[in-house]
Amino acid sequence: MKYPKFSPEQELKLSELRGKLKALLSEKRYSHTLYVEKTAYELASVILPDRIYDICVAAILHDATKEFSAKEHIALIESENTSLTDEDKATEGILHSFSAPVFCRKEFSEYVNKDILSAIKNHTVGSPSMSNFDKIVFISDFIEESRKYKACIELRRWLLSEISSEKKYEDKIYSLNKACLLAILATEESLKAKDATVNSRMLLTKDSLVRQLEI
Repeated sequence: MKYPKFSPEQELKLSELRGKLKALLSEKRYSHTLYVEKTAYELASVILPDRIYDICVAAILHDATKEFSAKEHIALIESENTSLTDEDKATEGILHSFSAPVFCRKEFSEYVNKDILSAIKNHTVGSPSMSNFDKIVFISDFIEESRKYKACIELRRWLLSEISSEKKYEDKIYSLNKACLLAILATEESLKAKDATVNSRMLLTKDSLVRQLEI
């Protein structure tokens, strides 16, 4: 997988990183990771063109610990004295977003920085303080092209059309925020349909995005 906006040195590092992730993940999870990277590249190219490389690194690493056990997640998280709420522990599907930054800081220190680690942490339930960098990884995870849910397909089509190169930067950011909000609303609806818990961290992110859109 090669992208035209990277130097040979950057391409080499990304290729090495993909290889390391492939060894950690199942074939299905690794395929998803590559699709998230591709989508993140597409979005960053028109929203944050000066951060494309770092955003791709975050996309490659976002699910680094996805297939760890709950016990492994909690051990990693607690190794850095990071606290989890009982609600977090009960929402097993989000634990990897807290353990992955710890794991990546230890195992992939030569690839990561604080922005990359923040995007990894915030890619599931988000945060009221999410940066645009974070939001690109967050929404790329939801709309990557192997996702076959109607909400994912429709949101991908809409967002890519809304951030076309001729749009003003402010309009692109508005569309990015709206897409993140729509993704959360779709996730919330899906969880409620399954009688599953909607983590309060996601609700705080939703409220923050609503405020950002009321401008």
